[in-house]
Amino acid sequence: MAGGTEQVHVWLLNLDDCALDAQSSVLAPDELARARSFASQRLGSHYSRCRSTLRTLLAGYTGQPAASLRFAYGPLGKPALAGGEWHFNVSHSGAKALVAIASSPLGIDLEGLDNPAIDPDELLPLVCNRTETATLEAMAARERHRSFYQLWTGKEAFCKALGLGLHIELPALGQQTYGRRGIMQMSRENQALEWYCYGLPAIPGYAASLCLPSATATVRFQAYTAAGK
Repeated sequence: MAGGTEQVHVWLLNLDDCALDAQSSVLAPDELARARSFASQRLGSHYSRCRSTLRTLLAGYTGQPAASLRFAYGPLGKPALAGGEWHFNVSHSGAKALVAIASSPLGIDLEGLDNPAIDPDELLPLVCNRTETATLEAMAARERHRSFYQLWTGKEAFCKALGLGLHIELPALGQQTYGRRGIMQMSRENQALEWYCYGLPAIPGYAASLCLPSATATVRFQAYTAAGK
């Protein structure tokens, strides 16, 4: 609900921090197997550190042992706690990851600004509608680059919140300013939706967005370390 109050915690992880390996004992056998399946040791380490931190964080919210937590998956693969009241979403890019936790559905997206495999100009027609494209093209190059990524992460966060994955055309989505807090209200085919996109504190080299079914949420953003949350 737009008028509801929501407490959302967003945790920033450094996946290159080997101290996170101390949590690996909470991983399930299938998670350990998946970590070993990655093409490089670094990617496998990133996966296991992210997954073990997710379990550790959720254990703090649920009061359950991290190793005993079980996950369920939606029709398009969105993970959720099996039988749990807490909702979460995870996004990672490069050596960084974000974990968002709340009592209602949410989505989060993180994208590196300098990924050589991504050309924002080529992605414009896949991400933006005509109005957004015209607005971006009128900007100076540096501003256009960051604004594109902020717009993109907002749309991706919305799709993740609904568990839609790639089953929605991003140009059909739009954003309009809501209130005075810099919150953007999502729309689809020009119809306003009761979903709202929050920008997050600056993460050097990255753009990130959080999407919620509330325009009045309180978002707490903090870094996570294995030594203490």
